[in-house]
Amino acid sequence: MYKLSIFLTLGTCILLFGANSAAENSEKRIWACKVSPDAEEDLWLVEMGTSSSYVKLYGNRIWGNFSYEGEDRRWDFDRRSDGLARYSAILKPDNSVDYYDFEGAKAGEQLAPSYHYTCRETD
Repeated sequence: MYKLSIFLTLGTCILLFGANSAAENSEKRIWACKVSPDAEEDLWLVEMGTSSSYVKLYGNRIWGNFSYEGEDRRWDFDRRSDGLARYSAILKPDNSVDYYDFEGAKAGEQLAPSYHYTCRETD
């Protein structure tokens, strides 16, 4: 379980702006994910250097924050009006992803993952 984290909106904007321009020179890593073996891949996690990232969900690119939590990689994206992340995807070393939907959650509230994905790193 993960807690919903608070992010400063202004700090996030500045961080993303600076990181995106530097990310063009960084190695890009992409994971394609699906909810079951017979499903189509509908979630892509894109890491572009430190802090910069985006998630592609059903063909829509959503910029967000990227961070490491130990060996896990975490994407927080789509901000709510209170500045908190609406969604998080946490990629584990075994290429499984826990996807969290924080819509309607309170700050600090603990939630179970909304979905579990299996991913493969693409070339």
